[in-house]
Amino acid sequence: MPPDLQKLNDEQLKAEIQKKQAERSAMQAEIQKLSKERDDYIAQEKKRLATGGKLDSFDQKIADVIHAEAAKKGIRYAVE
Repeated sequence: MPPDLQKLNDEQLKAEIQKKQAERSAMQAEIQKLSKERDDYIAQEKKRLATGGKLDSFDQKIADVIHAEAAKKGIRYAVE
């Protein structure tokens, strides 16, 4: 254990661990929220570009190839 945690008694250590777990849970929730917002944004942009006829870009072609090759290996992307 880190030196600062070694100094704590059992009760203080449990409290510190619970505090760290709560902080970690909050950070993970924030990461999930931001990840969902990013995925939603990407999906909206793809739809917008598709309706504007601009989805036939080099970047999209590369992404399509990467997704196709990944699918052969059993890897699936959440946003396609």
